[in-house]
Amino acid sequence: MDTATTNAALTLRDIDAAFGNFPLASLVEKNIADIIYTTKGDNPAYERHSTLIGQESFITTHPDVTQKIVSAIVRAARWSSDEANREAFFEISARSGFPAAGYRFDFKDQELKYRNTPIIDASIIESYRVQARQAKEFGLLRRNVEIDGWFDRSFLDKALKEQGLVGYWTEFGADGKPVAAGQ
Repeated sequence: MDTATTNAALTLRDIDAAFGNFPLASLVEKNIADIIYTTKGDNPAYERHSTLIGQESFITTHPDVTQKIVSAIVRAARWSSDEANREAFFEISARSGFPAAGYRFDFKDQELKYRNTPIIDASIIESYRVQARQAKEFGLLRRNVEIDGWFDRSFLDKALKEQGLVGYWTEFGADGKPVAAGQ
């Protein structure tokens, strides 16, 4: 079910439970539903990830444009990771159509730096590797997918260095645990 259908079914008590993400928060705020399990605070592998994907031909032909895009994303991530901008971040995010109150609920008890990191680390790469393997196991893919070579940190690393943000965000290892800076 999509979010609207799920919310309606829970509200009408046509279903007893649902898996979902932060749009279900509005039902909790209205005392219509309860959250009985959340991945919040669990292994980072269970988190949602957003990834910028670029065609190799574009990146090779336009490395300057690619760098500008990545640098802008890092600047935005830095701004949205600053706790002083928490409310402004929620209000801007609400322009997507989901209310600021939902973002407040979803981000409750979590640092913006954790949620808004632009870092490509071993944890994220491992989560993609696991998802590719599971997609094959579940019959969603016909052959194995190798993700080696999918991730290029060179543009990110340059942006972090130029903006003085090396070490600003925590990096996680493939096991989901924080990695000491410089490892």
